[in-house]
Amino acid sequence: MKKIFNLIILTIILSLTLIFGIDFYVKYSTKDRIININEIKEVEAIVVLGASVKEDGSLSLMLKERVDTGIEVYNKLNKTIIMSGDSTNEDYDEVIPMKNYAIKNGIDSNMISLDYAGISTYDSIYRMKHVFKLKKIVIITQ
Repeated sequence: MKKIFNLIILTIILSLTLIFGIDFYVKYSTKDRIININEIKEVEAIVVLGASVKEDGSLSLMLKERVDTGIEVYNKLNKTIIMSGDSTNEDYDEVIPMKNYAIKNGIDSNMISLDYAGISTYDSIYRMKHVFKLKKIVIITQ
């Protein structure tokens, strides 16, 4: 019984070390790319990356925080917001709920563009460069 308890404790310690180690590595290796909203100068567009939408069509907490940040940046820069998310399945849509939430929170619908094929972060960023032909964007994520 003591061996099992020690194994559980060791597993917990290793898991926490791995989680915090990865978090530290990501923050350290990208610290020069993460900027404060007040440091943003000139960009062509604001890209809000999608995340899960609840079954009732409302935004998950993570997605709501992303769209709220996108709205905050929009209010500072007055640039087009591109909602990029997964809408490849007729039963699931991330971008329309994102757009509706932004409109309810004061964003002019004419300032919102939709990228329905942002299935992953890679797809979204690839499409910003190669489909939307953008060179300088602000990416809103966690």
